Amino acid sequence: MCAYHFQVQDKALLVNIPALSARTIQRGIASSDFTITSDIQVASIEQAAAQLPGSRWWIKSDGCDVVSGLMVSMKNMWNGDVDFGDGLLQKQYSDYLKRLEFIDNLSVCDEIMLISNLQNVAVQLKEDGTCVDSALRKAQKEFEEKSSVSTTDKVLYALGWNVDELSRLNQQCRSLLVEVSTLKESIRDQSSPSLGLQYAVGKLQGTLKEFVKAVTRHQRTPATHVLVTMISPSERNHKPYALPIACIPYVGLSEAKARSHISAVAEEMVKQGLRVEGFVSNGEYNVFRHKGYTRPLSVFQIQSQARKKYSSMSVKRMKEMITSIESTDGSIQAVRKNPAVSASLLKEIHSWKRSGASLDDIVDRLRSRCVPPEYVPKPWMPGRKEDLCDKLRSIMSQLEYTYQICTWDDQGVPFKTHFYVPEVHPTTKSEFHEREDDAHILKRMATSTRCGGPNELKLERFSPALEDPLSGLTYAALTGQRKQSVRDAERLFSSSMKEYMKKKKYDFEEKYITVILNWRRASDERGLSESERSIYNLEMLEFIKDDLIPWHKQCDLSSLEVNRLPVKIRGFTREVLIALTTTIESKEWIKNRNLCENMPPEHPRSSSTDDVECFFSLLRSMIGNHFTVKDVRFVWRKLCNEFAKRLNKDLPFFYYTSTNERFIEADRPSFEVFQRPKRNPRHQRVRTREQPGNLAPGRATLVQAGAQSIRRRFHNLPIELPPPPLQATVTDEHSYAQH
Repeated sequence: MCAYHFQVQDKALLVNIPALSARTIQRGIASSDFTITSDIQVASIEQAAAQLPGSRWWIKSDGCDVVSGLMVSMKNMWNGDVDFGDGLLQKQYSDYLKRLEFIDNLSVCDEIMLISNLQNVAVQLKEDGTCVDSALRKAQKEFEEKSSVSTTDKVLYALGWNVDELSRLNQQCRSLLVEVSTLKESIRDQSSPSLGLQYAVGKLQGTLKEFVKAVTRHQRTPATHVLVTMISPSERNHKPYALPIACIPYVGLSEAKARSHISAVAEEMVKQGLRVEGFVSNGEYNVFRHKGYTRPLSVFQIQSQARKKYSSMSVKRMKEMITSIESTDGSIQAVRKNPAVSASLLKEIHSWKRSGASLDDIVDRLRSRCVPPEYVPKPWMPGRKEDLCDKLRSIMSQLEYTYQICTWDDQGVPFKTHFYVPEVHPTTKSEFHEREDDAHILKRMATSTRCGGPNELKLERFSPALEDPLSGLTYAALTGQRKQSVRDAERLFSSSMKEYMKKKKYDFEEKYITVILNWRRASDERGLSESERSIYNLEMLEFIKDDLIPWHKQCDLSSLEVNRLPVKIRGFTREVLIALTTTIESKEWIKNRNLCENMPPEHPRSSSTDDVECFFSLLRSMIGNHFTVKDVRFVWRKLCNEFAKRLNKDLPFFYYTSTNERFIEADRPSFEVFQRPKRNPRHQRVRTREQPGNLAPGRATLVQAGAQSIRRRFHNLPIELPPPPLQATVTDEHSYAQH
């Protein structure tokens, strides 16, 4: 107390430590190893390898929409373009600068060189005219297609302006060709004086520059999203939980480009000595979770391949595969060999044939053996009675599926007991896991439930829960008004809803909610041991198997009926089923591996994408809710620098906050220790406005969460395009003849 009192009284003794100026900080960030391009931030990976050696790392990616628009600065710098970091944009920009430089040099050459340069200009203008002509016809066709269907004025205005601009460029290109031709003839005839020639060339230069810039703008591709890629340690016991390492502007991301980007990130991580665990995303790359780089990852992919192989095969060819003949040496063979048809099966078919069975009888016997005796096989096409062709396709697809499962199992890929088996990545040369964020899976499960759910589920039993104040169910959670709300999904599958169904003696609804609730707890709740989480995850797999393979307790996954498509299994879509089984199997696989290698357990939230979501929230807090690619690039290097600084344990870091309960400089506590968070949706009290079971006088006048004021709604309206001119038409003929 005395020391504090003395320091406050004698202000002359207080040391004044000046802070760094904003410009000094900017120079420091600009001189760092981080870049503002789409390149991978190697400096962040090096920092991660130095500070957390021996850790296993997840690659996480997610996209965020931006305000689409192309920009050109006064120094001819581009922004807002699609850039995958493959050098295509840089080449286009380099060609653009060379062309502008060529136009600038038109006035500094003699007459002979000027004529040659004007001929090159004419050739380039013809090429531009061809491109403009093609783009104009395409734009006109798109405008006509959109006009014939129900389309908003905003879209029609944009298409109309595009047609108008291309029409004007088309006319300008013709005018420039005539002007260039006239200028060449005047130079050859020496009919223009020197001053007049310089004036004509200078005027042509300005017009050409504007034309080239306008044409190039239509050749560029504006980005509508940015893909942010981060890496996160699987231990997740020290902040920051993830580091940003790449930012890619894109408009559409194909599977090949996404895989190429992930492989490039993994390759760079391996170079720096990091061990890559796998890749996790939201719901954008579902194909990654069943189709790998070198082989199938899921039994559902093998099932799909088996059906696809025989879906268009002729009846004659399939008959030859199950038609047995006796060779000269006494062995039984098929007319057309197929490794999926075993020798023992051919012998059995031959014995049936000797006993007088016809081809139709043999087909019926084989068809009934696709499932156990007490079950009825499903048809090749749902809702359609099978004919001979459909029966043969079902038989051959079932044999092919079983053969592939057994073949992979013999090669050490245990598809007989696992829905998903990770592969060895061709770049990292180690196991590479694919997962989907648990919160996004939960939201999709809630959507599937609202759309009907399993056949045994009765949705009408959920509606009366709104009148029970103890159920915690809200109207928004039941109807799905906020499809992206994890909180609403958790209210639909809450412990209060489980108790409500138990009180009403709705057995299946109670079991359905309990299984999903426990699975969610296993991936997101503190206080559970690793064995408890494993039990809840395996319960979910058993719940799926009971519907997908009712005979699974007597057989393995090789007995899965090939016509039992992964659709409406427990009411889930194909994407949800693949994501759910893949994520659970991956967690169990890593748990068993860590036990064998005597490694610490994996953090339950290690493969969540909340790190990327928080990064987007940080972006919005810095540059607003609506931002362009330029805005993201402006703060990208600064954010990478700040995240890398926080990873350095030797660098003191202080949080500017009123409380430090959430900010711990040491390692985070174990996730198995229960700590009730302040804002956990599963333990929160529902607002009075949302819950219809409570009496709330003046409910309509209560404060609405998330609502904007009238002033904010008025001032945040976007600027719309004006109506396009009426002269935005397409000419029938486009001639670029040599003058």
